[in-house]
Amino acid sequence: MDLKVLKGLEKISQQAGKCPDLVQGGGGNTSAKLDDRYMAVKASGYRLDQVTEQEGYVIVDYQKIRDYFATVDTKRDVDFEKESAGFMKACVLEERNPKNLRPSIETGFHSFMGKYVIHTHSVYGNILCCAKEGREIADKIFSEDFAMLWVPYTNPGFDLTLELNKAMDEFREKKGYLPRVVFMENHGVIVSDETPEGCLDLNDRVNTAIIEYFGIKEEYPEIKVEKIGENKYKSRTAYLIHTVRAMSVGPDLFSEIILYPDQLVYLGDNISFQGAGKVNIDTDTGNIVYATNEKEAITIDETFTAYIYVVDKIKELGLTIQTMTEEGISFIQNMEGEKYRKSLLKEK
Repeated sequence: MDLKVLKGLEKISQQAGKCPDLVQGGGGNTSAKLDDRYMAVKASGYRLDQVTEQEGYVIVDYQKIRDYFATVDTKRDVDFEKESAGFMKACVLEERNPKNLRPSIETGFHSFMGKYVIHTHSVYGNILCCAKEGREIADKIFSEDFAMLWVPYTNPGFDLTLELNKAMDEFREKKGYLPRVVFMENHGVIVSDETPEGCLDLNDRVNTAIIEYFGIKEEYPEIKVEKIGENKYKSRTAYLIHTVRAMSVGPDLFSEIILYPDQLVYLGDNISFQGAGKVNIDTDTGNIVYATNEKEAITIDETFTAYIYVVDKIKELGLTIQTMTEEGISFIQNMEGEKYRKSLLKEK
């Protein structure tokens, strides 16, 4: 195994992970191919900025994972989400996994992509991915130089890996090369390159292109939370407080506009307007109080801000919001892997 590649994984993870406009909480993931058999991929529940040369990832046999997804018989009457998750866990190099970490639920599609992969929940990418006009605009913004692929919404995990692999094969048959940028409806963005520097540069160029197309001038909001009591934190993110008040945010917003999986995982049914929930909103003042530990308070504040930002921008730009389907929502709410990821936030 090439230990320099692990340094590259740390680099792409830290660079993307320090930007709340790209990833929120434990969302997003990265990977790096160590050789022609093994791949290091971010561990489920870890933040990208926690990934270093020594921790925050697991090493898997990605060739076995590729073979599984390339040959799986989907006509069998089994729970493929459970089976594939178990298979990927069995592909972990256990002697390098003393903490018994789980590989990301999206390890499957990482195995099919290039040497270095960054998957983010970029707010700029999600302006496109969560707008009905998004695909048409993406085609305008991104030329052949970006080798861009658009994938309709597909449930994360097993289904997404199959759909993405199929779409990549069709892209290669048509173009003669693999896509380097993938937009996933109501989900996020993936970029891939053969070097960590190239991967980071591509990620930056993709987001900058969207920012420039829409003429977004302001800096993304700074995330701040303040401890106000035992297991009680108050949002000090000025943009969030102001926009919650200006948008007249109420229960209908969260029930009617469900944009992507992380909204369900980290906000979900935690929102309260009566002061009895984990996320307590005062619509008159815009004050938001989190009744939880600091780790989860920061994750929720990042996720809440990103969600409000995407909704606000889509409306401001005159685009049409595209929400998740009822079937997609139900899938995420009952997905064991997402429940596991959410459970890790309870640790202080």
